[in-house]
Formats: sequence, structure tokens, C-alpha cells
Amino acid sequence: MVTRNNDKDDLNEDDNGDGKENGNGNNNGDLFMNIVITGGPYSGKTTLINALEKKGIHVIHEVAIKVISQLIDQFGADKALKWRQGNVVEFQSLIMERQWQEEDLIDPAEVTVLDRGLLDNIAYLTHKGVTIPTKMKEKIYNSFYDIIFICETLPNYQTRTETGRFESQDESRVIQMHISNTYQIAGYTTVFLPAIPLHERLDYLFTKLD
Repeated sequence: MVTRNNDKDDLNEDDNGDGKENGNGNNNGDLFMNIVITGGPYSGKTTLINALEKKGIHVIHEVAIKVISQLIDQFGADKALKWRQGNVVEFQSLIMERQWQEEDLIDPAEVTVLDRGLLDNIAYLTHKGVTIPTKMKEKIYNSFYDIIFICETLPNYQTRTETGRFESQDESRVIQMHISNTYQIAGYTTVFLPAIPLHERLDYLFTKLD
């Protein structure tokens, strides 16, 4: 079981501007049960989550990738990309509904790590400068997570159009900022994971959860 040790670092300290630690923390007593790992495109979050899954931890893989794959199957890669770019709210709504379905299946007695959370949808719409529909905002802000890890964009940035990654490295960093701000405004504890080797990221993550 992943637990909080109250004698360790205080995760409720004020943010110093770099997104390292912030928020009041929506936690389940002393237990971290629902853990979100997020970040901008190409931040290593999926690699980190795959490593946690190999350790026997239950994970929910990124829903957006599943939705993009379905759109590509339906429209083809080029048309799917154009549809996403021209229908930003509709695209994020598809992701949100699929995310709700996945999260509804979470066993409350089991530690679960999620590759992105529902508030990522708000962050992406904010990044696009799109007005967030009230119903979407109300539904998303009713979500509940215990702690949010935000992965720094990796230095050897690569696009990956086959999975829908077309943003630049600079845009990835801006998205990372919007994600961090969105979770912090909602009152969540956020912990910054620097762009360090995988084994060091794992050690750092477990240190924050001990």
C-alpha cells in the first residue's frame, strides 16, 4: 500500500513558481490511492507508468491515445488530425467521457495510477484559448485524486504523429504549465518530476509517496 509519512516532506507548502510542490492535497487520510501522472507531450509519463505497471501497480493508460486511435481508424490520420484541430471542445469531451468510464471501474480499495486525469481536459482547452463549457467544468471538478505528479518535458523531444503528438517542444512546456496551474487552482497537491533517468524518477516518486 502506498502511504503518506507525515514526518517526511510537507506536500502542502506554498508553490515557489516552478510547480514543484503545491496545493492543499485531496488525499484519502494517510493513503495515496488515486495517483495521477501527467505532463506535456513527450514528458516520459507513459514510460514511467509502464514501469510502475511492471511492478504490479494497477494503472489506467492514457485515454486520449485510445480516442485518437479510434478517430484515425474512422477517418484516417490526416482527417482525424484536422477534425481534432477544428473541434477542440468535442475532442476533449470524447476524452472526458471515456475517462469517466475508465475511472468508474477503479476499485476504491486498490492503489491506481492514472496516465492523465480529468483536469488535463481543462488544461488543454485553456491552452487552446477555448471557453470551457459549464457542464464540462462542473463534471470535471467533481473528480477526486490524491496526488498529481507532473513530468517535465524531456530534452530530446520527438514528435509522434501516429499517436497524435504534433506539438513542438516549446508548446509541450506551455501545456505542462497549464496542466500544473489547472490542478493547483483546483486545490490538488502537485509534485514536479524533473527530466532525469527513469530509475531516478521512480526513486523520486516513491520517496514522495513514502
